[in-house]
Amino acid sequence: MTFTLAGCATSPPKSPPTPVTIRTPSASSALLYLFRPTLDSTGRGAAPLLLADDRPLVPLAHGSYVVLALGPGGHVFELRPTSEREASWAARTAFCVNAGQTYFAAVWNQEQPTGLTTTVVVPMGGVFLPLPIGPSARRPAVTFEVVPQDVGAEALADLRELKIPPVTDLLPPAGSAGCPDTGPAPR
Repeated sequence: MTFTLAGCATSPPKSPPTPVTIRTPSASSALLYLFRPTLDSTGRGAAPLLLADDRPLVPLAHGSYVVLALGPGGHVFELRPTSEREASWAARTAFCVNAGQTYFAAVWNQEQPTGLTTTVVVPMGGVFLPLPIGPSARRPAVTFEVVPQDVGAEALADLRELKIPPVTDLLPPAGSAGCPDTGPAPR
């Protein structure tokens, strides 16, 4: 009598990611951790150019983040597609930051793939045509979402930091209003 033992090979459990050390801003500036989470499954190969106050900084790749030192006040951030296939990544927003504070903002593409498609049957000339309809609400595809520090710090552990050339604090554009004490607010 012969017995065959079948089983599955398993790989060792993945070790938890190494936590990122969160830097402390100077008393005269704020720090912004701007990141593209790995959970965002749209445009994984896209790396739109990140601009801060109209200053080109770095292509923001999937699963990456940058740390920006900002002067207090309002700042404008833009993602500029570098190819036609990245067109859905065109976005512009503003944040208001206070000196001595650290902020975290996730960049999400709202056009996430879903399996939600409805088929509507349309009668045409005695024939019924199935017309598939999917989610395509016309809204900005990209959002910059401010998240709490514990959420942002945890998300950064799975991401790689993009190094940008050293820059002095980005000062708010001329005419920028001061910030309320409540922190950043997309405008």
